[in-house]
Amino acid sequence: MSALKPRSSDSNAILKGGTDPFLYNPRRINATQGKPSIVRNEALEFIVIVQNPYVFDLELQSLSLSTSGVPFESNPTSLALAIGSLVIRGCVVQAPGGVPREFVIPLATEEEEERLTHKRSAALCEAGRFKYSGLDNFPWERKNKSRNSGLGSSRSSKTMLFLECKVIPKQPLLRIRRTTVTHGALMLYDGEMSSIRIRFENISPLPIDFVRLTFDDSTITPAQQALAEGELSVFETYETEYALIHRPVFSWIKNDSVAIAPGRKVTLTINCFGKVGCTEGTIHASYSYIHRNPDDDGSAKIPSSVGSEAKHVERLLD
Repeated sequence: MSALKPRSSDSNAILKGGTDPFLYNPRRINATQGKPSIVRNEALEFIVIVQNPYVFDLELQSLSLSTSGVPFESNPTSLALAIGSLVIRGCVVQAPGGVPREFVIPLATEEEEERLTHKRSAALCEAGRFKYSGLDNFPWERKNKSRNSGLGSSRSSKTMLFLECKVIPKQPLLRIRRTTVTHGALMLYDGEMSSIRIRFENISPLPIDFVRLTFDDSTITPAQQALAEGELSVFETYETEYALIHRPVFSWIKNDSVAIAPGRKVTLTINCFGKVGCTEGTIHASYSYIHRNPDDDGSAKIPSSVGSEAKHVERLLD
């Protein structure tokens, strides 16, 4: 019955355990999530928002990312030059005639958010006060209090968390060259069989030795929900299960020997079965370079933190 198990969707992650009032908060980190994977020698995009607190214009001579870990080339187009762990600490800003200065941008954890909230509230409270009691009324006592609060924040900065990425070896890149589906639609009668031919092209310098196709259509989710509710009769339950397993909308004869050399093309044929109620479908093409040689990465050894046995698969949608 594993084939009838409902498939998990990305929308379920939004509904589970949401403590943040926003559906998506890019600055909040989840401790259970792993490191995001980035590919070696592929361009990375980071959006850095710089705010000018003055009333006059500021001119910046250079702006680059501050990183630690593996070598990283921070240009207008950033490239990870080696395999391993990459930590994004913040950015380095230099004004004309000045020295470069690093601005650390940690991830906003719950403890960091609470610390910043207390710091802002204390600053607002002190800004609105004009009377102090006892020895706090002396100016030097006020300076000592502000200095002590600064030391507390510097001590807590030792536990700051930064965006940490895992740089994986260079991956192949596959694209859809052409398909036999005109205007992105295919019309079939109920029970009619047809086929779709998709031509893939390997546009990377690495070969592809693993290709797997998975499918999804608009009839699967309603059938799974009807089976989960348990209100169908025995005959209807059998027919629904049989249609899901033995009469899928899309099918493909698996061929484990599919290999695409660099710059080469391959055509795969997908069978289509007409079914009442099917209005849309999705074809997922997963591909990878599994039997990798160490010389293909341009390095003699892969760090143990990455793991030479790890297999990375990319996905293409149609």
